[in-house]
Parts: sequence; C-alpha cells; structure tokens
Amino acid sequence: MREPTLDELAGITWWNSMTEPERAAALAAAGWKAGGRFTPSAADAWARHIQRQETLKMEQPEIIRVELELPDPEALALAQLVKRITWEAMRECSANEDECYRIRAAIERLRRALGEVGYAPR
Repeated sequence: MREPTLDELAGITWWNSMTEPERAAALAAAGWKAGGRFTPSAADAWARHIQRQETLKMEQPEIIRVELELPDPEALALAQLVKRITWEAMRECSANEDECYRIRAAIERLRRALGEVGYAPR
C-alpha cells in the first residue's frame, strides 16, 4: 500500500472537514443525480472542487482591503458564525453555485483573519 500524495491528503482533509449535507452538495456538483448511472466518489468531488478553485483563480479579481473595528462580544459572535455557517446557508444566499464558492472563500478569509487576532473558537 502506498502513501497518499499531497493532493490526495488535501482532498481527504477537505472531505473530512465537511458536514454530510456539504458532502452531498459536493457530490452533486461532481455529477451525482438520483437514479443516474454515474456515482461520483469523494475523489471526483475533490477534482471538481479543484477545478472550480482554478476557475476562480483565473478570474483574478481586484484585491480589496477592509478594516473593521468590533467590540469584543461582536468579534466573538462573528467568529462563531463563520465557524458554524453551513454550505446550505451559503447556497440559500447565493445566486448560483459559483457565487456560493466565492462566499465560502470570503468566509474562510474572514475566519482566518479573526483567528489571527485571537478569535478562533473551537
């Protein structure tokens, strides 16, 4: 048995970090359909995710810097929100799947920024 590649490890981590509904959405994005002949695997979903990420990178949008001051309770509440928000909630607020992926990327940046200043609830 061989060791997984770095890409495979990244895919495993990505898959394991998702909730069951998020996994279902990823499989649907990879081509799963009820009653269909093709049943995508987690690896297929990972490949589709990477493809979408590459598409988003190719767009190379202008980078915007946002500075924000929050009282401690609001910063903690916001950190909790970005930790708990689900794919379904993001999808409900999106016009389409591409926008949903952009929302998820922005929320991840916000989560990291909050963590860097000490608001990373576990």
